[in-house]
Amino acid sequence: MPHFYNYKEKYFISTNFKVMYSTLRRQEYLKKVKLFFLLFSNKDKYIIVREPYDRVESFFRDALRKRLINNDEWHRSQKIFFKPLQVQNKSTSEKFKALEKLNFEDFIKLVPVVYNKNRHLHPQNYIFKRILPKRILKLNNVADMEFLANNLNINVDIKANSTDQFKTDITWTKELIEIVNQIYHKDFELYGFEKK
Repeated sequence: MPHFYNYKEKYFISTNFKVMYSTLRRQEYLKKVKLFFLLFSNKDKYIIVREPYDRVESFFRDALRKRLINNDEWHRSQKIFFKPLQVQNKSTSEKFKALEKLNFEDFIKLVPVVYNKNRHLHPQNYIFKRILPKRILKLNNVADMEFLANNLNINVDIKANSTDQFKTDITWTKELIEIVNQIYHKDFELYGFEKK
């Protein structure tokens, strides 16, 4: 998972993909570093987490809507669906059609099969279990975003990989909520996210 060091302010900040990663990469004083440096440093550490429902919605909009292009260059976040959709040995156009046809409901029903195959879908507690942060910051929490901007000097206005324009075909049913609640139960518990 991505870890950064602010060489001006002297702190570490960690996130995961689908949680401000592109924004952090574009910060002037942040340098990407290996986990090793965090584990053996006494400098302050912060982590950014995201509510699991928002996170899987963002993954769906990014991997299966925004980045879905009919060519032979598939992203890992798309390839993980080929086997469960039974198109791994099919033509490019058949793979494209299968992913294009995959609606939000069917996507969520496949998450239990694929979440361990892609870091964008891993539970956040897997990622951060070895880091003892000074503060856990929640994406979309106004106070935490103000802390990022005012105390950690992160420009939160940089929106590098937004999927906001792809919010169309998302409806949460009780069954889908339960699937996400089961997979990400520790994230809800550890980070204080409210279940639907």
